[in-house]
Amino acid sequence: MKQTLKFSAAITACTLLLLSIAPLAMAGTPIQNTWAPEGDRVGLENHWALGFDALDSYGSATKTLEDWQLGEEYSGYGLFSYRRAFGPDRRLSLRGYGTNADGKDLTGRFVLQAGCIGKRTLTLKHRGYNFFSDDTSEQRNLTFAAGPVPDALDTETGMAWCRNDVDLRYHVTDRLDLSVGAMRSVRDGAKASLLRAATGSAVPGLKTFDTEIMEFRWGGALALGPFATDLRMSYRTAEGQRDLDDRHLSTDDQRLFTTRVGATYDIAPDTRLLGHFVNSKLENDGVEVLGSDSYLPGVEATTNAGGLSVVHALGSATLINASARFRSQTLETRSDLDGVTRQYADRDRTRQEYRIDVRHTGIQKTRLNGYYRFQSSELDGTTTAGANVLPGNVETGDFQTTVQEKTRQELGAKAQYRLGRNTRLKASLIWTDEDVNQTDTWQTTDNQPWYYWLGDRTTTQLNWRLALHTRPAKNFSLDLGHQMLDRDFELDGAGKAQTSWKSQRGFAAAYWRADDIFTLHFNASVGRDQAELVDGPETADSLSPVAYDGTTWRMAPGMVVQLSARLQLEAQYETVRFEDDGDDPTGLNKLSTDYDRTTVRARYRLLDRISTTASYRRYVFEENRWDDTINDIYSLALSGSF
Repeated sequence: MKQTLKFSAAITACTLLLLSIAPLAMAGTPIQNTWAPEGDRVGLENHWALGFDALDSYGSATKTLEDWQLGEEYSGYGLFSYRRAFGPDRRLSLRGYGTNADGKDLTGRFVLQAGCIGKRTLTLKHRGYNFFSDDTSEQRNLTFAAGPVPDALDTETGMAWCRNDVDLRYHVTDRLDLSVGAMRSVRDGAKASLLRAATGSAVPGLKTFDTEIMEFRWGGALALGPFATDLRMSYRTAEGQRDLDDRHLSTDDQRLFTTRVGATYDIAPDTRLLGHFVNSKLENDGVEVLGSDSYLPGVEATTNAGGLSVVHALGSATLINASARFRSQTLETRSDLDGVTRQYADRDRTRQEYRIDVRHTGIQKTRLNGYYRFQSSELDGTTTAGANVLPGNVETGDFQTTVQEKTRQELGAKAQYRLGRNTRLKASLIWTDEDVNQTDTWQTTDNQPWYYWLGDRTTTQLNWRLALHTRPAKNFSLDLGHQMLDRDFELDGAGKAQTSWKSQRGFAAAYWRADDIFTLHFNASVGRDQAELVDGPETADSLSPVAYDGTTWRMAPGMVVQLSARLQLEAQYETVRFEDDGDDPTGLNKLSTDYDRTTVRARYRLLDRISTTASYRRYVFEENRWDDTINDIYSLALSGSF
């Protein structure tokens, strides 16, 4: 496996070298998306493409499905984009992409938009995918050591997902707009589940889904001089079943009704008042089966949220935005068995936020932005279990009560300074402080809480970014920058502990285009993340991830060469190297990962508007455990514009 990986790197290096010394002649065609399917383009040009892929895969098939969603040895794809104007005000837009690379059925996306400018617009959307998810191998291994391969599920964990949307907007008059819409989303398939007991080499469980969500929405917008308002309402239902290895069967029967109201009022030419209010109510009358017992969970949740803000222009150089928001939620859940309520929970949470933003452009060559935000929230909840534990009954049963108060402050600033005609310096700084006071009390049969709680805790974080954007020549740009995050988490509840997290990253990006013949782009970054637990409980050496020290290197060079009026070559390579030493001196739990992605393709223009493309892609993942993969994809495509 490692020899094959080395051979892959050699192929990539040789390919890039050959492209760099290729004869350069004639002007080139527009560059397409580097990692997109052959034939896909950015812009308003009408285009289409048909392609065929052949996959040659090595290593862990589950990892290939998990990372790349590639499951077919031979597959095809098609894409198109079409826009047309009918007269001065009518427009039609079609765009779609479909493939069977992620499963036997055709999946992808299709969007249709048609309408008359200033009168009506109809939008239809379809999205469907086959998604594979079985990421339990790393979670079931208690250490990072390269031990035996954990047992896998016998069944592929494939999940079919499909969503359809329709939206119609109608401009009745210059003051009134109306809109209606509908959505349907379904899931059918399975994914892996740890089942809590599936650790080490134990086989994980299988969680199956067969669910459907339907939503209907309607609304309108009204403008009366300096006043404007809009109303949106929606009704959503969720039905279906979720089954966890025949241990836990959930049948959903949910209903959600939401109302949104927004308004703006121009108080003066330089002052605008904005407000919004949202109300939603959720109900669930489903059934849950645990073993031989069938529970009837009743859920009622009501949420109210709103906000008010004032935007004021102080002269021509300063803009001030002051806002306030609130949110309250009431949640009541009950679980009935044999006509008797066995568990009841009541949660009340309120939240407020106050923020002020200031933007200033009055200083020559300088732009300044700053803001301050203060948030506070309160949570009061009680869970009671027993026999007939509804409020008001004499028997209260066992209970656990949570009382939480949380405050959060955030101060941020951004600045941009133009050093020269083609040089800009950008900087940003964000400081946050969060303080949580939480108390849990309980009265249970075994004198133990049902739910884990952290207690009082404080989080302080500093995040800053510095970047230099330069353009030394007409067709050459160079960007350099640095990012830093420093976070401290202190626990002062059931047990004292302090965790520090420090992350730094330096990056560079360069772009050079020489006479529309040769184009080179390069991205690189190096980062280091460190986490340390101080004054925490004693841990065994096998749990070294508690002390984390990881370094990540990334490089992504690429180039485009126009060899003739008809022939264009492209190459793109990305490599990521990660290594975590932790604090284990033996190196047993050291984790190292290599990730490589390569694309090489040649495009030949057969006619003025038709081209053929041959490409080779390689995806490589190597880790010092058991889930290495190599995926070679050979493609042939025919594309054109019209």
